[in-house]
Amino acid sequence: MEELKHPEKTKPGRLVNSITGTERVKKIEAISIKSEANDDHGVVELSRDFGLFKTFISDCSTPCFVKDEQGRYVFINSAFEKHFGIDRTSFIGKTDSAWLPAEVAKKTRAQEVEIFKSQVTSSAKEVLPNAQGVDRHWMVHQFPIIDSLGRCLLGGIAFDITVEQQKEEQLREKGELLELILNNIGDPVIAVDEAGGLLLFNPAAIKLHGLDNARGKYGLFMPDKVTRYAQDQLPLARAIKGEEVRDLELFVRTPYHSEGITVSASAQPLRDKEGKLRGGAAVLRDITPRKQVEEALLVARDEALAASELKSQFVSNISHELRTPMSGVLGMTELLLEMGLEPEQQELATYIYESAQNLLKVVNELLDFSRLEAGKLHIEKIPLNIRDLLENCVQSLSQPAAHKNIAVESSIDEEIPNDLVGDKLRIKQVLTNFTSNALKFTEKGQIKIHARVARYFVGGMIVRFTISDTGIGVPHALQDTLFQPFVQADGSNTRKYGGVGLGLSICRRLVKLMSGDIGVSSVAGQGSDFWFEVPLEVVEKLDHEQH
Repeated sequence: MEELKHPEKTKPGRLVNSITGTERVKKIEAISIKSEANDDHGVVELSRDFGLFKTFISDCSTPCFVKDEQGRYVFINSAFEKHFGIDRTSFIGKTDSAWLPAEVAKKTRAQEVEIFKSQVTSSAKEVLPNAQGVDRHWMVHQFPIIDSLGRCLLGGIAFDITVEQQKEEQLREKGELLELILNNIGDPVIAVDEAGGLLLFNPAAIKLHGLDNARGKYGLFMPDKVTRYAQDQLPLARAIKGEEVRDLELFVRTPYHSEGITVSASAQPLRDKEGKLRGGAAVLRDITPRKQVEEALLVARDEALAASELKSQFVSNISHELRTPMSGVLGMTELLLEMGLEPEQQELATYIYESAQNLLKVVNELLDFSRLEAGKLHIEKIPLNIRDLLENCVQSLSQPAAHKNIAVESSIDEEIPNDLVGDKLRIKQVLTNFTSNALKFTEKGQIKIHARVARYFVGGMIVRFTISDTGIGVPHALQDTLFQPFVQADGSNTRKYGGVGLGLSICRRLVKLMSGDIGVSSVAGQGSDFWFEVPLEVVEKLDHEQH
């Protein structure tokens, strides 16, 4: 019967150090543990006086054990038996090789020898099989103790850390995944703490900023590439103040990018589960290629606008140069026709006059088209009378229609008032173009011009004008493209009818400028219905606004 104690004099029954203490020797006195092994195993026989110590160790839910200097177990508690499936009666006096793989037993024995030699507490993670043979992770604390005879023993306690180890493994895997993602993201990612200290950055950030970008070696500028951003207005500085930043453009110049690059920066505050601000993170995207394309497009746009302006000016000048002599030709021809010419001379002069009119019409169409292309044609709002417009249109067609023996008539719904407000000149221009085309493509029959109310709106109405003829009609396949510039139903060189294909395109653009709509309904060989709708205000509406 022996007692475990430290050779120094201490008060009986006191545990001087805890199991996890760091002193070189655990001081246990006047506490004895009864051995359950035979003396022939060379195991220390423990006395019956173990009291509180035995109760604590035996009832502890964590596996506890004591070994001698040869590594033989002299004590294990119930938890050790339960967790590792060990029978205490047959196990006492055996070493780790009795229940652990050879390599593991060799490793644990080496640790025991080192502890006996150094007299220092040791803690190590071990993978040990449980009672079901399943490996689990354990944190094993081992420490030297001395019995009453001065012999050194080894005490130990093992904690199951499998769950904690699994969580650590999951965190490690998540960390590796996060690192993998960050390392492979092409955009720079930077995170800082609440004081602005650097927490995290990926290779793309290193490539952008470098590792030695101390203050003064780089610059962050506004998109003008000259004005520096104030320090407190930078994305990360705003993020650590709790502000969210989206797509902020910065011009960055560093030793690695002396020519400068443009980046789009987005920053987000970093908050913990309680909502407390812990820092900020920013993602930067190099948009230099996009900005270069945008700048190139702006240059191209400016060049195109300049070219369009030059073209418009050229067409306007040419039109003016053509219209001036053409007006002279028309004026002189009119005087010539009034001089009582011979029949043959009269016919030739008439041909000259009609040809000059057609040429003047083409010049006017080119000028209108050029002005529409350049956006220089504007819509006016002046008083107009639709009945007068229709009567003038019929009157202008009466003589050429009589030559072709074609009847022209007009009608207007009674709901349309006499006094409306709109662009009188442009409405007349569209009506004239539609009726002229109807007369051109109609060999017999009649032409009808009709105006009706399509629908009302506050302060006015949408008036629909329809020009119907009994001419050649338009094939269905060509109707969708009929209002495009330079498009005609018959575009061949040997076509019967003249024109350059701009009239309907000009009409469409004029109607769109007046916020209206335009279209055609036609059957080849049976005639066509060309129509357009424009919004017109009533005079009372205009007067009310003026007052």
